[in-house]
Amino acid sequence: MKKEEEKETVIIEPFEGCNFQVEVNIPKKKEASKLKPFPHNMQFNNMQLLQEKYYHLFDGDAAIYIKDAEYIEFDYLLYDIPFFKMGNKMKILGYRIMLCNPHFSEKQLYECLHHTAVNFIHIPKDKPKLTATIYKEGYSTFMEKNRKRIEIAAEQIMNKPFKGKIKKQPKMIYNPDYDLTTQDKREVANELQGNKKSNNTLEQIYTTLLNWNKEEGKVTQKKIAAKLDKSESTIQTYWKTAKQELSTTI
Repeated sequence: MKKEEEKETVIIEPFEGCNFQVEVNIPKKKEASKLKPFPHNMQFNNMQLLQEKYYHLFDGDAAIYIKDAEYIEFDYLLYDIPFFKMGNKMKILGYRIMLCNPHFSEKQLYECLHHTAVNFIHIPKDKPKLTATIYKEGYSTFMEKNRKRIEIAAEQIMNKPFKGKIKKQPKMIYNPDYDLTTQDKREVANELQGNKKSNNTLEQIYTTLLNWNKEEGKVTQKKIAAKLDKSESTIQTYWKTAKQELSTTI
């Protein structure tokens, strides 16, 4: 037996001094597991595009760390779209969808936006006439009548592509040639971050040795530690390697 759609009780006021309660089928925010899949295998971030862009840097490694990646995502569960701002909100979401799916046609973009609207449009309770209309027509019929606003948003996005800047941020990018599990990715990321930190420390010691002022006296691990604000044990760990690299430089 099909489970009945959850209903929400709201107050309708057809005129001042007269009000009554009705049950209206207004969808509430859903969990990801209960949502129908987005059409056209829509990507929710541009990670695949970043993998293609930086593929030449993998050199057989499972992952690379990019400190200024132009990463963007479409986290649809965070969105609550006010009905009266639907047009503008659809344009903002539409640009995010296109940045993650640049191959989409206008029709595909529209269908993804329509899917978003049906699931996440917020109908304000303080608009009795609007609520009464929804109650009379049914939510699905009501949204279908408003699809023109979504069509206009899709058309405007396709006619005027995004030309702004995407905020750059550090990002771990995994090699698409590897079939990595979530645990694999975590281990690879931890190892890569550890190596990165080690390389930074080694580079700092090497640079300090290279630019050492003889007027400061004989160079020692204690002096280097004080200069870099690190422990002597840390300096000792990288001391031999740094001295070896220095000998091949000078």
